[in-house]
Amino acid sequence: MYLVQTIAPDIVMRSADNLKEAIQAWDNGERTFRVVKGLDDIVKGKEILCPASKEAGQKVQCIQCKLCSGSKIKAKSIAIPAHGAGSKHLVA
Repeated sequence: MYLVQTIAPDIVMRSADNLKEAIQAWDNGERTFRVVKGLDDIVKGKEILCPASKEAGQKVQCIQCKLCSGSKIKAKSIAIPAHGAGSKHLVA
């Protein structure tokens, strides 16, 4: 589950619309889910590529992965390259 507001960061991910929002969330100890333009936009050491993404080889489906479980798990934040019909409208 992704939220724009901080409600329960231990069980939900913070949806970050841009790098600035992601950094603010990380500074508050929150994990984020962020859509990026490309693989080069993933912040090394802070984010990992979504394992369910095409770019990661769709290794697992979200229902089994559980990496988007908020800060209750100790894992890096998740980033996924923009995809689908709206991807051309992404403003980073």
